[in-house]
Amino acid sequence: VRFPFVARKDGVAMLRFVARKKGDASADGQDALQLRLPVLLPVVVETLAVGGMTDDHRQEALQPPGGSRPDTGGLEVTLSSTALAGTREAMRQLVEYPHGCAEQLASKLVPFLALRELQGAFGEQHRQGDDAAVATAVNWLGPQILDDQGNAHPDRVIAQTVQRLQALQDTTGGFRVWPGSACVDAEASAWATLALTRAKAAGVDTDAGALRRATTFLRDNVLADRLPSCSWGTPRVSSPERILAGFVLSRAGQPRVAPLQQLAQGVVQKPDALPLFTRALLADALVVGRGDAALAQQVLQTVLNAARETPREVRFEEPEAARIASPWSSDVRTTAIVLLTLSAASPEHPFVPKLASFLEGARDKGGRYRTTQEAAWSLMAFSELVRAKERTPPSFTADVTLGGASLVKQEFRGRSLDVALHLVPMADVVARGADALPFVFARTGTGTLYYSAVLRRAPQELPTTALDRGFVVQRFFEPIDDPTRQGRRFVAGELVRIRVRVATRDARRDVAVDVPLPAGLEAVDTSLGTTARAGKVGD
Repeated sequence: VRFPFVARKDGVAMLRFVARKKGDASADGQDALQLRLPVLLPVVVETLAVGGMTDDHRQEALQPPGGSRPDTGGLEVTLSSTALAGTREAMRQLVEYPHGCAEQLASKLVPFLALRELQGAFGEQHRQGDDAAVATAVNWLGPQILDDQGNAHPDRVIAQTVQRLQALQDTTGGFRVWPGSACVDAEASAWATLALTRAKAAGVDTDAGALRRATTFLRDNVLADRLPSCSWGTPRVSSPERILAGFVLSRAGQPRVAPLQQLAQGVVQKPDALPLFTRALLADALVVGRGDAALAQQVLQTVLNAARETPREVRFEEPEAARIASPWSSDVRTTAIVLLTLSAASPEHPFVPKLASFLEGARDKGGRYRTTQEAAWSLMAFSELVRAKERTPPSFTADVTLGGASLVKQEFRGRSLDVALHLVPMADVVARGADALPFVFARTGTGTLYYSAVLRRAPQELPTTALDRGFVVQRFFEPIDDPTRQGRRFVAGELVRIRVRVATRDARRDVAVDVPLPAGLEAVDTSLGTTARAGKVGD
């Protein structure tokens, strides 16, 4: 048997074994076997991202990374004409939710009312029972949504939901969470009142007396910390509940500025006394309720100071002690509330597109949020942003250039939730050279262009020094029979345990940690009978 030889070609190792009869060098006297084995080269993928929005043009910077593998990664450009792009499944999530407590019924109204509100903001008159409402709902929510609601007209779905929500109101004007609840709930009452207020403003037939009692309850009981006695005593109203009530009253056109400004002065002196989401609602209530503008800006700034910013996103994380301020609270919900506030108070703020980008990425693979509160507040924030930035129907051409050369051209005509995705192979990016290039996103026409770009690349040379991008990953190699000793050299047949430690300064989403086995080691499956005892040694 001759020695095998290896020829590397197109990522495949060709191994050929040739056997010949002794003393016979002719082709007739030999046999051969050729194997094709894939050659897998280790790669480390790095990601760079930018994102924003523009009504004219905006220039970003792109440095085509030198020393990149042309066969791995590439540039991903995403374009849309509305902040609501990609929210269809989140809307469906609220409409399809099967249960019927006050929070869920009020949240179910959010997508339908958002469509009505945007019609009004865009100067389109809604006619009760009009077939145009069906077409709009199908365009925004998908054709299946009305089938799931028993083929009911969208106006009928809204009316039925409003009736069910009003049925949860008791004689005090507050709302019970469930029909069988013994007491009214301050937070649920505020959320239900907000939904009914928005419904009335959108032209939905609501019980005027029920809405009057609801706003009176928020003003005289919740905001004033005078909840009616319940079967187990007289509950106290927390500051977050009072501020939520003040936010709803301002949005209902019945602001009560004096108590809110008193709370705001306390926030300025001691910001950490209240959760971030509560401070954002307080700033919104003062802005919408025409309170002290300077004080509102001071409160809002205490929120913005806590921003966690990356090149593509901005998010807000509640301190651990603040998470119990509301059973509905989450970091995604807080971020949505901040976007809602900024869209109303300062829609040109540079955080706005990055907040929207975070909320887009916070959805799961199916396009839905973790809770109905996250979905509802996110949709309300996007709707507020649309009203502030998208009053003119989009009719424009998006032109993306890199180094003066056209990269992507995309037309947007009329209102649509569509998202355009364009992929540029890494080989094309590398071919443009290694010098910094102007990366320009331009809009020609009318409307707002929302964009993001993600560059994924793999260096040809593997890194030899640690790279800190917010994560610390450490590996420790230990003999299985002596976990107190760490080693760097092991002999064949020795059983080794690898311990991995991961640390990060910030909360992270959708993280996968890949820890490859060093060459020469082989994984041991301790579930097999022959190796089951190995994992028990030095456990």
